[in-house]
Amino acid sequence: MSGFCDFLLLHYFANVRRGEPMWDRCRDTALPEALAHKLRLFKARGHLVRYEWESFQDPSWLSMYAGFGIDAAAHDPGADHFSIPDLESAFARMKESIAQAVALAQPHDAFLGLAARSPGLAQPAEPGGPPDRLMMPAR
Repeated sequence: MSGFCDFLLLHYFANVRRGEPMWDRCRDTALPEALAHKLRLFKARGHLVRYEWESFQDPSWLSMYAGFGIDAAAHDPGADHFSIPDLESAFARMKESIAQAVALAQPHDAFLGLAARSPGLAQPAEPGGPPDRLMMPAR
């Protein structure tokens, strides 16, 4: 649970609102050691620390760091291990994987049409309420 709390706490700690007592106090509050360590390593060399049972994945942390203007002073030297051809090959495999997933995806309009024709697909959010939430049927 501390990873979840740390993620939320960083929103308050990293705020840039100046001259507002609550936000100034939040920024001046000492961080829990696990979050402070995570932040130190990212600021030093862009290293993303993952603790066991993290609630938020690396892209969420990266988005938050970027959103609050938290930048790394240098890159992680581990990134130098990969050659340009290695990176190009990895990106080509990612692109192919995404293209395969897109090819299998059903267009949004087609899904909505199926949902309208399939009574079990559109589930009401409240008993007796309108089907305002679409759910995929269990397989």
